[in-house]
Amino acid sequence: MVLMDWRDTHLSNKKDLREKNSRIPTFLYAMPFSSQKIFLEETSLVARPGVPMEEIQERMVARLKSLGIKVKSIEEDERCVTPMGGSLPVLSQRVVGIGGSAGMVHPSTGYMVARTLASAPVVANSIVQYLGSERRLSDDELAAEVWKDLWPIERRRQREFFCFGLKLKCAALMLEIIILHNT
Repeated sequence: MVLMDWRDTHLSNKKDLREKNSRIPTFLYAMPFSSQKIFLEETSLVARPGVPMEEIQERMVARLKSLGIKVKSIEEDERCVTPMGGSLPVLSQRVVGIGGSAGMVHPSTGYMVARTLASAPVVANSIVQYLGSERRLSDDELAAEVWKDLWPIERRRQREFFCFGLKLKCAALMLEIIILHNT
């Protein structure tokens, strides 16, 4: 398993790509499913303008070649752009969200699973606390209290700090390919 391989030695014979990579780098995720099947993802985080998909693919092809991976077939090819940063949800709305719908995507990495899982007990405990209180809350009041517990001022300040540098960089570009290879 490889997490965020930032090396660029695979571009040593490709001066143009190496120069572009030094300005906006891409990196590799690799996760073997078996000796014949590997999940691969070449990614660029928070770049504006984003790295064109064709260039990400060219970098990935060069990386795979340098690693000695020969593609026999592509099982699935996914290309996506993930918005980074963005605004928090409207905290006065009646529908309480969690995960991506609640602004829990990390503004510079795109990660959200750990934050979402850690927030689930906060939401559950908040609902139990307010439903069990002596004062009967309306649905709107209950939702507002849960949102406050989910996004206290300290967490909102932390998120603003995370978003600080994203005024110039705000998209993650990913090229994901699951391939079969010869070993």
